[in-house]
Parts: sequence; C-alpha cells; structure tokens
Amino acid sequence: MGAEHFDPLEDGWWADKQEIGEMLQYQRKIVLGISQEKMAEQLGVDQSQISKYERGKHTRLSPPKIEAVAIAYYLNRQQTAQLFEGWTGVQPQTKSGGADEFEIKSLPEVLTDIDNKLARNQQAIDDGGPKGVSLYLADELLPQLDKYMERVARELPKEIWPVQERLTIATFQYGETLTYWQTPSQVFPHLQVVAYQLYRISKQSDQALPKVLAYYARASAAHIKGDDAICGKFASRAVALAGSFPDLELDLLTLVSSSQAKLKNKQARETAGIIERKIDKGGLSDISLRVGFHAIARVESVLHSAKAWKQKFEAAKSEIGTSGGGYKDPYTGLLLISGAIKAMKDLNQGDETELAGLVKEAVILAGERQARLKLEIEESAEQVRNFFENRRKNIRR
Repeated sequence: MGAEHFDPLEDGWWADKQEIGEMLQYQRKIVLGISQEKMAEQLGVDQSQISKYERGKHTRLSPPKIEAVAIAYYLNRQQTAQLFEGWTGVQPQTKSGGADEFEIKSLPEVLTDIDNKLARNQQAIDDGGPKGVSLYLADELLPQLDKYMERVARELPKEIWPVQERLTIATFQYGETLTYWQTPSQVFPHLQVVAYQLYRISKQSDQALPKVLAYYARASAAHIKGDDAICGKFASRAVALAGSFPDLELDLLTLVSSSQAKLKNKQARETAGIIERKIDKGGLSDISLRVGFHAIARVESVLHSAKAWKQKFEAAKSEIGTSGGGYKDPYTGLLLISGAIKAMKDLNQGDETELAGLVKEAVILAGERQARLKLEIEESAEQVRNFFENRRKNIRR
C-alpha cells in the first residue's frame, strides 16, 4: 500500500504530537527509567532536544533519525508507526502480507541484526533499564526469532544452530531482565517457563549453551523461591558444562557458593576460593567481577566469620563503589547494600540508625527498575529489626 498523505496542519495531527511526547516521556521515565541526559547521550543530541521531543514540540527529523529515536526509546511497531506518522504527517509504508523484518534479509544479515539488538539490550540492562528490554523481547524480538527459526529449519536446516544460539540468548535475556524489576512471586513462574523453553532448545541441539542456560534459569528460580538445595543442584550442573563461558561460569559459581553457605556447607569457602582465583585470572565482564566479589563476602557473613567478612566486604565495596560514594551500577550496588544488611543479623552487629540509612539508600538506588531487590532488601531489613528488638529484650532480662 502506498503512503497516504494528509494535511499536517490539522488539529488532530498537533494533538497526536502532544500524545507522542507523553508516550516518549512514559517510555523513558517508567519503562526505561533513565534521565533525559542519558537519553540525549544515547542519541547524540543535547538534553534540550529530548525535552522538545517529550513536550510534543514540532520536530523535523529525517526518517533514519526518527528510527533512531524509536530504537532508543524501545518503541514497539505500533508505537514506531505512530511516531513516524505524528512527526512527518505521513503514514509509514507497510510490508504486504505482514512479513516480518527478517524475511527479506540474508541469513548473515539477520544474524548481525540480531546480535546488534541483543547487544543493545544488554547495554540497556547495564544502564538500569531492564523493564523496557523485557517488553521489547516479549512483544517483538522473541516472536520474530521463533518465526525465523521455523523458516530456517525448513529451508536451511544445516544452518539452524546460529539462529538457535540467538534464540537461546534472547530467551535467557528475557528471564534475566524480569528478575530485576518483578517481585519474587511474579518472576518465579516466568523463570520456570524460560528454563523449560531453553531445555526444549537443548533437546534440538548438541551444543552446550542451551542446557547451561536452562539449568541456570532453573537455579535462579529456586534461588528466588529460597530453595537452596535445588538452586545448588542445578547451578552445579550448569557449572560442569560452562567451562567455555567464563562469565556464565562465574555467575553460576556465585549461586553455588550462596546455596552452600546457607546450607552451612563448609565447601562454600572452597567455592569462594575458586571464584577468587577466576577473578585473579581476569577476562571477566565488569558486572560478573562485581557479583563475584559480593558472593565471596556473602559466604563469610553466612558462615558467621566477622573478621573475614569485613575484609571481603571492603574488597567488594572497593570494586562495586565509586570514589564519590556511589555505585558503578544499580544492581551490584543493591547487592552490596543487601549483603551489609544481612550481615547485621548474621554477625550480630550494627544498629537501627545504620539499618535505616542502608534501606533509604537502597530505595533511592532501586527506583522503579529494581523492584525485586528492593523488596528483598525491605524484607531483610524487617528481619533485622526483629532481631534487634529480640536482642534488646534479652539484654533487659
């Protein structure tokens, strides 16, 4: 169907532009949870330009630049069409038959395109915007990948693994993003489904990655539910297969060490030692490195070794924190705060004033983007308050 033109001076068009501004503001603040300054940095424009976009001011941008805005704001297809129409006065061309965007590309082009999308997702996660990634994966990328894999299986069956690999990563990425912003009761069933979907992919492939991530998702679900024995069991299975994936292996070892420590298994220190050696060896991502430092400290807290915990916690704090007193990323910053709160009970130390300061810091850092960790921290804080109250009662006696 050809482009349909209409009068851009119609009242409806200007009203649409205001609605588009509100849509963009909602996407940035609520879905992505980032500032106008951060969005401006991603798009390579001034913050004042972002302000204009979100206030519905008249905008004259070329189609490639409008597409860049749609990508940065994580707009779905319908929203992107609304953006083009509202900013240009022209309804966008649509492919006949509703063909998806991969259909007209060669396999290498599709794989490169998917890799770029997955990398962009990971950057958004690292920047603290996991909710937008979850919605994009569920509404856009995963359905497209499912359809494309069916097509490749029919037409190019020998080339199926590269597509399966991307579907595996995208599926796990979806589960990972949910753990950042959904509550434990919300995310647990989703992780179970993700684990099953990854297991199904593993049955169709002789590669290790789908099975590693299936075990990882199952271990994460158990961890969130508080089932340490099941968590350790599946994380250990994944570790045995994850030698070719250093970051995954380290993340899985942190789950193993945490489960062992909570079960009072002295092997937790041996696992923590393995984590330390892998950190010393290098070659890990910044996030994995920080999570590893936190896990080492947490083991000593759970095993009630105050002196060792203090030493390991300071090392983790040095790695996760910044010289200005902040944190290098919200997720590991919240892990550090969570560990400090739990250590109050584990090691019988601290007081209400210190606890209140940590909770306040966590709430500010979490915002709307890290709902699960914020809830866990609030629950841990309540347990510590009860612990302090019982401690006071025992002293009075």
